[in-house]
Amino acid sequence: MRCAGQSCAAFGVSTAFLGTSSGALGGASAMSAKCAERLPGARRARLNMVQVYEPGREGARTEAGAETLGAPRSLDWFRETPLRFLGYANECGESFRFFIGSHGVLLTYGLAFLYVASDSVYQAVRESHSAQQDADVHAHVKQAKLFLVAMDSLMWQSFASVVIPGYVINRVVYASNYMVHQLSSDLHFGATVEHWLPTAIGMLAIPVIVKPIDELVHKAMDVTVRPASNALLHRIEHRSRQKLD
Repeated sequence: MRCAGQSCAAFGVSTAFLGTSSGALGGASAMSAKCAERLPGARRARLNMVQVYEPGREGARTEAGAETLGAPRSLDWFRETPLRFLGYANECGESFRFFIGSHGVLLTYGLAFLYVASDSVYQAVRESHSAQQDADVHAHVKQAKLFLVAMDSLMWQSFASVVIPGYVINRVVYASNYMVHQLSSDLHFGATVEHWLPTAIGMLAIPVIVKPIDELVHKAMDVTVRPASNALLHRIEHRSRQKLD
């Protein structure tokens, strides 16, 4: 879900970061193959292999757009501008479900998925601009990486920005509504409080659930989809180099 600055900051600052960012580039080829380092807020520099996903490149709602180490940084319009708040549309819709109804909630999900799809395309475009500087990378490898980068962003955003948080907020609002009605018989909240309190609880829960869900999806993809994507890209790169040789 969506680019604010709430993602992992200290989780990945480890010895791998020191080995990559200091003067040890000469002996870092084995390290790059393991995809082990996480650099908060910046892309890991390509050492001797192209990577689809560089650990440390955060999601759209949590960290600003990432750039290759040492390269000039450009503005990420979907992650560093108010556009990023479109990623929260479905959570807000779930919070206001009792006011806007199911049709209104569906519209907010459509808006959130439109943001997710647009961000995925945008990240691929940014990656294509970066790939133009890699003259030693074969065109087939660049094309494969663009596709895999877009798919990585689409999958991460879909789960972390829409599916999981939308479900969580839905359950929070329904549980809050049930509890408010149970307590109202004794405390006599009144119709206004009964109507607004579940919505207020749902809205307050949004910033609480963002970081844990982002981390959960990152970790799940780090041990499933991303290693497979990187392995596929390395295989394509290896075959391209063999043809050139």
